[in-house]
This record gives sequence, structure tokens and C-alpha cells, in this order.
Amino acid sequence: MVYIPISVLKPGNNKFRAEVSSDSLTDIVEKECLVSAKGYKVEKVVSTGNVDEDISEDILVLDDIIENSAKAKVKIYSSTLSQTVEGMENIFKMPTGCFEQISSSLYPNILALKYLEENKIVNEEIRNKALSYISSGYQKLLTYEV
Repeated sequence: MVYIPISVLKPGNNKFRAEVSSDSLTDIVEKECLVSAKGYKVEKVVSTGNVDEDISEDILVLDDIIENSAKAKVKIYSSTLSQTVEGMENIFKMPTGCFEQISSSLYPNILALKYLEENKIVNEEIRNKALSYISSGYQKLLTYEV
């Protein structure tokens, strides 16, 4: 067995090709492999109660990173409520399974949607997603009727 070091030029799907030849034979192996940039996630939260205050943050990017592999995501919330609403969309789950499993995931969907609508904090995308899950779950429950 021979170990051959290789260097990756870019992240993403890359083709790796190895060719070995002798006097009479040649063998070629070509594989596609996903290359993920080495690193770790860093989260930083900056908060201010003053909307007129300017905020700036520096992002440290190391010199030896693979080109085009650095990513940054910035979220700006107008209020703490908007951050809560963003998390609410993860409450809704597609009902699956047997009657009991469908019921146990359908009911929280209904309650969460009702809460969001009563407090006027639901956006159309979340509402449509919830209604789709509720409708799908209800149709599945109907198939269990005798």
C-alpha cells in the first residue's frame, strides 16, 4: 500500500483521478468526492436597544484558507419578537405515521398556527406551510375512519 498526499484546490464536488501503469497494464480509478472546508462555526450576537446606533463587526478570515470557502451569514432583527417568530416556523412538522402519531403532530401545528394568527405575528409563508401540513394530516386521519 502506498500513501500519496494530495492537495485540494477548491471546496465542493471535485473529481479525483488515479492512474497506475505497468509495462502491460493500466488501471484508472476516477471518483467524485465532496470536499468541505476545514474549519468551525463561529456565532456572534451583537445587540443594541438603540436603533440609531451604528454597529460594526470585524470578521477574521485566515490567510491559508481555500479560495471561496469562507462564508458569513448576517441576520438583523428589528425586535426580539421577530427572532421568536423565525423560530416558530420550525415548530410545524409534517404529520406522518399511524393514527396516534399523526394526531400527536397535527394538534401542535393547529395550536401554533392559532397562536400566531391571534397575535397577528404570522407571515404568509409560515401560514401556508402550516395549513399545508394541517390539511395533509387531516386527510391522512380521514383514511383511518371506519
